[in-house]
This record gives sequence, C-alpha cells and structure tokens, in this order.
Amino acid sequence: MADPSTAKPIILPRSITSVVKSRTIESQSEKDSPILNPDKTWVTRDPRVLRQQGRVIEAIRILAKENGNLSTAVFDMVQIADSGFRVAAFVPGTTEFSEEGTLLAKSIIASMDTLYDYTKGFGRKRPIPMLVQTLLRETVLTAGCAMELVLDKGRLPERFQAVDYSTLEWMSDGKGSKYPRQVGFGDPIPLDIPTFYAESLHQEMNTAYGTSLLRASLDSLFQSADFLADMRRVLFKSGHSRLVVALDSEKIRASAPKDIQNDDRKLMAFMNQVKTDVEDTLKDMSPEDAVVAFDSVEFETQDNASVKSDYTGLMSTYSNMEATGLKTPPSILGMRSAGSQSLSNSETLVFLKAAKSLQTTVTSILSRGLTTAARLYGSDVYVKVQFNDIDLRPDSELEAFRTMKETRILRRLSLGLITDAQAAYELDLPYNPAAPKLSGTNFKIDGTQQDTSTTQGGQENNLQPDSDVPRKGGGGSQ
Repeated sequence: MADPSTAKPIILPRSITSVVKSRTIESQSEKDSPILNPDKTWVTRDPRVLRQQGRVIEAIRILAKENGNLSTAVFDMVQIADSGFRVAAFVPGTTEFSEEGTLLAKSIIASMDTLYDYTKGFGRKRPIPMLVQTLLRETVLTAGCAMELVLDKGRLPERFQAVDYSTLEWMSDGKGSKYPRQVGFGDPIPLDIPTFYAESLHQEMNTAYGTSLLRASLDSLFQSADFLADMRRVLFKSGHSRLVVALDSEKIRASAPKDIQNDDRKLMAFMNQVKTDVEDTLKDMSPEDAVVAFDSVEFETQDNASVKSDYTGLMSTYSNMEATGLKTPPSILGMRSAGSQSLSNSETLVFLKAAKSLQTTVTSILSRGLTTAARLYGSDVYVKVQFNDIDLRPDSELEAFRTMKETRILRRLSLGLITDAQAAYELDLPYNPAAPKLSGTNFKIDGTQQDTSTTQGGQENNLQPDSDVPRKGGGGSQ
C-alpha cells in the first residue's frame, strides 16, 4: 500500500457545474412536443444525390441504414467489438491496484445503470452497456466518440451523455492545442470543461479531425449502385422476352362506322383509340392471364437474339472493392463465392483486429470519465476500462482455457504476486472483503512428485530410457 504520509492531494477540477453543456438531438424539440422520427418512413435515395451533396458523415449515416453491405459491416463491427468490459482502479504514482477505488468505480457504474430518482418520472439515464454500443457505432461512422459527465445538484456524478462527434468543431487555444465546441444547435456551445471527453480513431497529424473508417467505401458504394441501376435498365429493356402486338389496319378500318370511314380525321382518331385501348389492356395484364382478341389483332413473342454480355466478373470486382472500403471481408458480408475455408478463417481474424480497434476510443473516454467521477467522490485513483478479449468460439469450447487461466491466476495469488482484490478482478468475480486473505499463503504450490516405480527385471530395465530424460512435461498444470 502507498504511504499516506507521501500521498499527494486529490486534484479536482477548478470549476464544475451541474448544468448540462452539450446538446443531443432531443434538444432541438420544444418541451412537450413530439420528437420527429426520420426512420419512420422509407424513402429511396438516389446515390447520385448523396454524391453531389458531398457530405461525408451524412452520406455514411444514410447508407448505414439503407445500404445492405454498409449496414451489415457496421452492425457486425459493433456487435463483435462489444465484448463486455471490466473496470479497475489504480493508485497514481505506484500503479498499485486499488481495492477501494475499484469498488467505487463499480458503484458509480451501478448507480448510472439502475439507480434512478423515481420522483422525476421516466428514467432518463442510459444504461452503460447501451451507451457503449452507441459510442462504438459512432466510432465506426464518424471516426470518434464523445460524451459528457453530467452532475447532479450536489455536483456528484449522475450519468454519462453521449454526444454526436460530427457536431464537434475544434478551436485553437492559442497554446498549440485545441478545445471542442458544439455546432448545429443555434449558437456554438463551448465545451472547454473538465467533464467533457472526446477522442478520435487513427488521428492523423495534418488535421485536427478524425477520418471515418468507411469514407473510402463511398466511391465503391456509389459505383456499385450506379452499375446495378444500369443493369436493371438493361434487363428490362433487352433482357426479357417481349410481347409484340400487330394491328391489322384494313380490318380495323372496315370495322369503323360508315360516317367515320369517309372522314380521314375521324378515321385516324378511331384507329388511335383502338391502339390505345389495346395498350391499356395489355399494360395491366399479369403473366398468367389469357389474351383473347379479334382476328384484327396478331400477337407474337420476340426474344432478344443478341449476344448477352457476362457481367459476373465485373460484379465480383465491385463487391471486392466494397468489402475493401468497408474494412469487412467478403466472408463477413456474405459475398464469398469462391476460395477455401482457410481463406475465410484468415479474413475473419483480420476483421476481428479491425473491430478491436474501435474499442480504443471508447475505453479512453470511459476511463477518463470514471476517473473524474471517482475523484469527485474524494478517491485519489485513476480508473482503467478494459474490454474483454474478442473470441467467437462457444463458451463450452472455452471452458478448458478458462480453467487454465484460473489456475495461473490462483498460482500468482498464492505466490503473493497479486492481491486478493486483483485476483477477483482478473477472474471477473465479485470481491468479498470478509473472505480470508490468500495472497502470499502458498496455498497453490505443487506437492512433491512421489516415486511410484517398482522393482523390475533385467529385460524391463533395458527398455527404460536414460536417467537424464525427463519423465513428464513441465508446466503448472502437472
């Protein structure tokens, strides 16, 4: 434990307020007025319109809802990256595991998850797992995430509020650094406050803003959409058989009344009307309907005898270009039509690495937010949030690996390398302070291997290996 005499005073923000600074989409509506749902209706959007507008994040948000491949890529990335998380607190300076700080951080998360002031009506706190999903999705779409620590009237942590990262505008502080402000809600809102946190993914040095992982996919998505639209027009124009109707002019002219036959204008109008009636009748027909007509109408089915072009290779090229821009292999998108199973396995491993990268921004702002919250409660610790390892194997298959991990952790606890609270954290178990202390008690030291050999004859002794050959493998599990 750290020496209390050398402990530094807890550093708190100089000025904090219980008023929420940042704004969300709900802030654009007046009190007691309904919040419009833009996804309630489905509207076909021409990709050419999105391309001409040139709004990257807006186009990505729309395509993430309307485009199948991009929507699948975003959903799969978020679901795989959301592998669950753990929190641990440490003592500054010594990096020693803090039992009290860890319990405090878990209590803060529990209060944000389930504890509400029921006198205020509807519970407005978003549960932490739902908040994590939102932050991961924002990281995919906008290359960053942001949130504010909202305080109650007593200036103690109440909840975390996620903020649209694309609404942030970075301002220079004149000292070679920057601070954020939020735009799009009337007057710009300065967010140079200690309870606001923002982080970007794969930040470049020549810009203050992050670049969305999906930006490179827009060109491929637009080209693919244009190609499919062209293919649809070609298919309806020359890809199907056509019903051609020929009208016998002499028979139609003979069927006209006498007064119309003697008037060229009336006769032309009569024949045009017959043509229009036939068109309207055939236009509303279904393929299974029978066609009945007088002998003045002749029907013929014409097939397109021209050579059809094979666009399979071009479509595969567009699909691969989309998958590359989406950072999602074809195996994940369901577009893998060729290749071995080992290739799909390799692609899956690469995709897991891409999904894991989304966790860095979320752990960064959650760690800073929980550290601020813990210090507002008077605990001089820093909190680290860590996601669990991503593993797609079923739990029954992982049971053996978990048993080996548990044995390794208990052995470290037996040797005194970790504390009881840290062992509980590593094992993802609730810590019981009243339980007997096991750290350094050598309760997990292996016993002496007993000699179970028996007296053997000369023939058996000749078959035995030399005495310097090890009789068993090493490892703590034996």
